[in-house]
Amino acid sequence: MILLAGCATATGTISRETNDVRSAASRAREHLVQAQAELDEIDSSAATVHDSSAYGDDKESPVWGAVRFISVAVGAVAVAAIVYRFKK
Repeated sequence: MILLAGCATATGTISRETNDVRSAASRAREHLVQAQAELDEIDSSAATVHDSSAYGDDKESPVWGAVRFISVAVGAVAVAAIVYRFKK
């Protein structure tokens, strides 16, 4: 009789522990589903931003290239004018 009582206690403990493990696994699964949904939303937002930007990669806008070229040319002309003025 004592032997059966000891087995019943161990069986009950194992049963409670496995139920706790299953509950924890279920909660973790719910968190993973929520996290996956958030990650999908972040990925979608990043794709939208990337697609909506005209120059999403490292290419430089042709306008900025022209502005830089013009500013260097203006600087060179200014330096040449100053050198010409002081050379006279």
